[in-house]
Amino acid sequence: MRRISAVLLLAFCWSPYLRPQEQPLHQLEAAAGQGNAAAMFLVGYKYYFGQGVPQDYAKAAHWFKLSAAQEYSAAEFMLGGAFYDGQGVPQDLGQAVTYWTAAAEHGNAQAQYRVGRLYHEGDGVAQDDQKAIYWWKLAAVQGDPEGQLRLGLIYDLGDGVPKNQKEAVRWYSLAAVQGNPKAQFCLGFAYHEGEGAKQDFGLAAQWYRMAAQQGVASAQAQLGQAYVAGEGVARDYEEGVHWFLKAAQQGDATAQYSLGVAYFNGTGVLQDYVEALRWYSLAAAAPESEYRNTVHLAASARDALEEKMTPEEKERARISLPQ
Repeated sequence: MRRISAVLLLAFCWSPYLRPQEQPLHQLEAAAGQGNAAAMFLVGYKYYFGQGVPQDYAKAAHWFKLSAAQEYSAAEFMLGGAFYDGQGVPQDLGQAVTYWTAAAEHGNAQAQYRVGRLYHEGDGVAQDDQKAIYWWKLAAVQGDPEGQLRLGLIYDLGDGVPKNQKEAVRWYSLAAVQGNPKAQFCLGFAYHEGEGAKQDFGLAAQWYRMAAQQGVASAQAQLGQAYVAGEGVARDYEEGVHWFLKAAQQGDATAQYSLGVAYFNGTGVLQDYVEALRWYSLAAAAPESEYRNTVHLAASARDALEEKMTPEEKERARISLPQ
């Protein structure tokens, strides 16, 4: 089973209307003792994340169960996560599915997205793309950015629905304005390629930048290329190299190859064949399933460059490669 971190669960279930850290525990416990489902959930939330109390997953699960018994969807969602990860309760995928489905049926958008993932991946349920799409649509309509991103990808690829890139851009846009970095990258790519939207290099660069600043390697690589090509931004080779390096350090083979080109030509950096060979070699070693064209380009560039270099230079490049 794929695990969900506490941080991710927080991102899923956080609501600006429920701020447990602002509520004294004794007040919440008093309300919970009177059967208030929301208070029960908030007490559990405090214990789950250690807000003002020592972190205690068992106590959190206890309070989530009491709240979930009253069909409080946020508690059902958190309890599903507890069973999925085995935090405070024995790990039990069946129970996780049960509680997440209950939360989804009670209108919890984050649970609807999560149940969609279960069906998409066949995780604890029979794999069913149509059921996944059904739940993702419900989540997306409620404004869940992950659900919106998934719908965008589905329409973009024609995966279980008729291919519709304009509809994909609509869902990407809704998720992107909420700060979803993957949606920002997808929206930037749509504008760059003119797929589902009028081609606009300026808008593409803007969305790439937003995603790049959140650490999306593919967006960093595309933003670097925008600077090198002067597409949507003023041409700036040094800035291009800056973004290539960020992406390359995350293992993006396209950026690694682009860095090799920069060092080979001396654009944005001092010309350095050893560094060029190093980055070409890294790109050439990337998985072909992800970077087929780039791997072939990098391998050809590496082989051609090696013919120009001394054995000592090639050894320096080899030593600098990760072992």
